[in-house]
This record gives sequence, C-alpha cells and structure tokens, in this order.
Amino acid sequence: MATPERDLPAQGAGEFGRKAHSLVEVFRARADSQPNEVAFTFLSALSGEEPPAAEHRTYGELDRQARAMAAHLRRFCDPGDRALLMYDAGLDYLAALAGCFYAGVVAVPVYPLEPLRVARMLPRLAAIVNDAQATLLLGTASDLGWAEAVLGQIPALRTLLPSDNADPRLAERWTAPPLDRATPAILQYTSGSTGAPKGVLVRHGNVLANMAQMEQAIDVDDAVACTWLPAYHDMGLIGGVLQCWYSGRRNVMLSPVAFFQRPLAWLQAVAAYRATTIAAPDFGYDLCTRKIKPEQRAGLDLGCLQLALSGSEPVRAATIDRFVEAFAPCGVRREIFTPCYGMAEATLLISAAERRTSPAVRLFDLEQLSQNKAVEVGPEAAHARALVGCGKSAAGQRLIIVDPRSRAVQAPRQVGEIWVAGDNVASEYWRKPEDSAATFRAYTAAGDGPFLRTGDLGFLDRDELFISGRLKDLIIVHGRNHHPQDLEQSVESSHAALRPWGGAAFAIEKDGREQVIVVQEVARPKTVDLDEVSLAVRRALLESHDLVVGGVVLVRPGTIPKTTSGKVQRHACRQLFLDGALDALHAWQAPARGPAAESYVAPRNAIESMLAAAWSEVLGVPRVGIFDDFFELGGHSLLATQLASRLSRRLGVELPLGELFDRPTIAALAELIEARRKAEEAADADLLAQLESLSDEQAQAMLDGGPRNGASRPRSHAANGDTRSTTAFPAVMEGSAHPVIHAAQH
Repeated sequence: MATPERDLPAQGAGEFGRKAHSLVEVFRARADSQPNEVAFTFLSALSGEEPPAAEHRTYGELDRQARAMAAHLRRFCDPGDRALLMYDAGLDYLAALAGCFYAGVVAVPVYPLEPLRVARMLPRLAAIVNDAQATLLLGTASDLGWAEAVLGQIPALRTLLPSDNADPRLAERWTAPPLDRATPAILQYTSGSTGAPKGVLVRHGNVLANMAQMEQAIDVDDAVACTWLPAYHDMGLIGGVLQCWYSGRRNVMLSPVAFFQRPLAWLQAVAAYRATTIAAPDFGYDLCTRKIKPEQRAGLDLGCLQLALSGSEPVRAATIDRFVEAFAPCGVRREIFTPCYGMAEATLLISAAERRTSPAVRLFDLEQLSQNKAVEVGPEAAHARALVGCGKSAAGQRLIIVDPRSRAVQAPRQVGEIWVAGDNVASEYWRKPEDSAATFRAYTAAGDGPFLRTGDLGFLDRDELFISGRLKDLIIVHGRNHHPQDLEQSVESSHAALRPWGGAAFAIEKDGREQVIVVQEVARPKTVDLDEVSLAVRRALLESHDLVVGGVVLVRPGTIPKTTSGKVQRHACRQLFLDGALDALHAWQAPARGPAAESYVAPRNAIESMLAAAWSEVLGVPRVGIFDDFFELGGHSLLATQLASRLSRRLGVELPLGELFDRPTIAALAELIEARRKAEEAADADLLAQLESLSDEQAQAMLDGGPRNGASRPRSHAANGDTRSTTAFPAVMEGSAHPVIHAAQH
C-alpha cells in the first residue's frame, strides 16, 4: 500500500485523506510518518487527591496492536462478518476497533454491561446480536471473565475473544484485506427500542467524507482534544476517536463515569494538557457549571481552549451563558463555543457554527414557530423562544428544509424537516429495507434526491441552520435517546390499574431544560390509591430507563387522543397538557430544584446532617431537608451512583444503589442506617455474651475456625467487609443457556 510520508501532513490528513480508499490507509500512513508521537492518553484514578494515572499509545503502537488483533480475528471470522465490541473506557478498545478495520470485519460498538443492571441491559444486547447476526464479541479478559455466564444466555453469541492478550508477534503475519470506500466499517446502533434496534451501516467512504468535512469545519492548529464521551456512541466514536486518529490530533480521554462523579476532573485535564478542543452535549457544560464550586475554579487555567463543541442534544443559550460567566475568570471566552448538529445516519457531523465567533442566538415568536414560521422578535416580546444557530451545512453536503407532508422545499425562515445528502450520509439500516427506503431515499415533490430524512424540524436563516423541534417522537434527556413507546410500555406494566396502550410520553421544555411528561389512563380509578400508582410509574421509569420524569398525569379511560386506527397521538396529548385541557384525576409535578422554604425540615441528628451535606454536594442545591426526595430534586442514576459511592466511603460500609432507590429521602435512609447500626451492635453483644460463656480454648477455636460445640456465629455482610450481592446477577443464578467458547490464545 503506497503511503508516502510527504503526502500526509503532520496535522490533518489533507489531500491524502480526501483521496484515501479506507481508514486503514490513513491509519497506516499516520503510523509510518509519526510512529513515536502519542495519539491517545487515558486518565484514571481521578480522585483529585493525587495526579491521575496516565496511559499512552503512540500511532506506531496502535498500528502494531491493530495488525496483531486483525491477524488474530481472521482465525475466527471472515471479512464482512460482524464483531461486537464491549469495552469500558480505556485504550484497549482502540486497538480492537482498528483491528476490525484492518481485518475487514464490521465493528459493532455496544454499551458495556454493568453488574447492577444486567437484567435490564441484556435484552437489548441480545436484540443487537440477533439483528447484526454476530457470533463474536470482543472485550478485555477481565470484563469477559465476570460476564461469561450472562453472555452465555445469548444463544447466537458463540465466541468471546479477549483482545488484550493477543500475541503481538501476530502483527508480522497481517495481510491487508481488499478495502475500498464501499466496504462496511461500522454498524452503529442508535439508542432506543430494545425490541427492534436499528443499526446504521457506515462505510469507510462515509467516515472518510465526514472526517474531511470535520477537518474543514472544526479543526484548529496544534489541536489537542480532551474528551469524556463514551467511545461506543457516535459523538465519542467518530468525533473523539476516529477524527483525532485521522487528523493526527492527540486526544486525552477520561471515562464518562469519572466525569459524572467529578466534572472538575475534565477541566483539570484540559488545563494540565493544554487542550484546545472539547466536546459535550449541552448537559455536560451545565453539569460543570452546577457542580464545580467557585473555590475549585480558582487557579484553573482554561485559556488554552479554542473550541468547545456542543451537540447531540438541543443547544441552549442559557447553558452557554452560565458556563462562560462561571469560567470567564479561568480564561474561557464566549467565542470558543461552536454549536453543531449531527446524527449517526450522517456518520456524525451535518453542520457546525463558524469557529472563533460568538454563537448565533436569536429570538423567535413562539406562536409563529408553532405555525411553521420563524419570525424574529426583540427581547421585549412576550412569547419569545431563544434558538441557537448550528452553523452552515458541512462542505460537499446538500441541506434543504422540506415540508414533511407536501415534500415541497421550504423558503428561508420556513420551518420544515431537515433533509441532507452527501458522501458522509449512510445508505441504509442493516437488514431493514423498508425503514431504509423511508429514511435514506427520500425525494422532494420535484423529484430531487435521494436525501436522508433526519426527522428533525428546523429552518435556515441567513444560511444558518436552526433546530426548532423534532418531527419524530424521539426524546433526548442528558444526551440519551428514549423512544416514547419504550417508556409507555414500562409505565403500563408498572401497576395493575393502568390500561395497556393507554399512555403517552412526550417532552416539554421548562426552565431551560427538557422534561419528560407521562399521561396515562387508569382503568378503575376509584379502586386504587392514585398516589401509589403515580409513584409506581416514576419508579418504573427510573429503574428501567434511568429517567426522572417531570410530571405524571393520571386520566380516565378514553382520554388519551388516538387516531382512527387506535394509535396514540402524542403531539395532540402534549398540546392538551400544555393548554391545561387534560381532565386529570391525579397530577404530580417534579418540584423546582431546591426545596421550598415552607417544606424544609432540618436534620435532627448527626447521621441526617451528614446525609444532608452529601445530598447538597452531589445535587448542587444549597439546602436539603430530611423529607426531600433525591430524585425529585433532580437526581438521576448517575448522580445516585456518585452519592452511593460517597456515602459508602463516609460510612465505612457498602451502600447498595438499590437502597437509595428504595429510600430516596434523608429521613428514610438515616433510619435504615441507624437500624443496621443497632442490629450490628446487638449482634456484637450477642457474640460477646456467647464468648463469655465459653472456655478460653473454645473461644479461641471459634475465632480461628468458626463455630465449635454448636455455638453459632452471627455474621453481617457489611460488618465483615463482604459487599457481594446475590441479586446483582439475576440472569447468572439460573446458569448459562449454552457454553461460551473462549478463543484460545496462541
């Protein structure tokens, strides 16, 4: 393969990248020209009490690992086969991903299994395995070790292949498979339905085209990126991993969990490595503003930042304002913010705002927007909505606004569906011909096409793209996609009194945030406790979807608007909710962040005071009462994990996450802690009494080797340091459905 060093710039891929036939060609050229230059750094042990441990990979090391992995893969699969990649954050994933490319195998990134959520995550993983027709799963030896029994319950998955112990000598045996721009590279499954996941088939040519577009739109000189985005999601995979690799930009990576537990760690890494480029969904910047205290910002030098990409969910002007205001003393300028828009079906980037300019924020009349007209108004307007421009269409791509019903192309400032076409746009969903035709092969009324239908609503104003809403019902909260039908199914199964197919889930914007509202019919409202039903709905969505809802409205049978064919009309139901026109039997609404003064009850003892302090730190609210609900104050599963970890350290014992879900108030959790403390004291007293009744020889024998002469020994898992849970792996308890073959290492 010809990869002349002189044709590949030190930074950026330039003409070489635009003419390359595959990602492998670019990666090999990068390894030839910059073999000893660090490409990726992964930071761990982000406690804040000591410098984080750093692991590095050079372009040469990655190339050797990829060749060894590819040669190893070829023993178990052929070019064109699909291999699932299930990795926690770290550098092992990068070699496995490139190894798939080097072997001509289609990489299928999937969410890593979490021990406490196996029962919920396994059905989606099984659906992806079956849809992708994949028989091979790659991971680290340690992760595959604990997950073997769980993964054994997916019949189609026959081989688990640890990638971190492949023989490095295999690199010399690698031979390049036939690759070109039409060769499939990635099967990117979008978030959503567990029953019928859709995989976007992204080819080498799609990625290369989008890489060139990104290089032109968002690249800066001497760039160093710093990201925490998960590498199995399109924004982290394409924008964080492949774009940096393609363009020769170093990426300093943190795990998403590390960011959620301690957002300051991200910005400290930016300062330490003098990063120029960061990227996050809107909520990531908001989390930094809320969680990083003024005293923690002191001495934080962020003047190196030149680009702060914001995408993956609606970009909010208020979030940008708050971040800039909070970190301006650290050197952050408003001009670094670059709102962008993209999706997996277009590989990633569709549009991006111009670099080194303040984001375009304009006010539009809300009523006119609902009529599909963008009418700009002044700040004094009573009903104005601030929208942030997402820039111009990527180079070499066509972007038009189309009336979704008539398919007529809309004029500027007319709201319609966003359609795009270009080499970066994928051609299909894997094994979904009807969905593929509807989404990827759309034609205008004049016969122009084919275009990708994004399902998003927007308009063009002075060639700037503004996103105004979603034609599709997809709900995005904290950067995660939720299909309403999935939420509705969980709701109707949460309580026996709820009617099947009698619910609607939708999103509204409140206080600058997107909130999920659930409206649900109750079959026999006079026979049940509606408070209990509402609580069951909220608990089901929290446990099944990590989702804290903004409101639950229970209504009579027949209240939910439906089509003549019986389909729920979510948009109509949403409008009834906004108009206050629902005939509600019971309505619950999440309180505003922070407790109301009249409902505040102060801690009554040391344990409650300690819990209140932890609540306040994690939630970012100044004061928490003992009867305030953690989840109603804005908590979600990631913050719950952070809180459980913090409390476990302070209490000296493990606090299972389920305990917090079951006892979400300080009063309830303090009562549990106190009850356990008393139980342990009683157990200790009982043990002491037994010891006192024994001879010295019997007592010593009991302490050394267990009970003697019929004496029982009370044992507390927490008191004895045993934090194992017998409910963490419900699928494992029944054993594997079939033996899982571990690929032998040679």
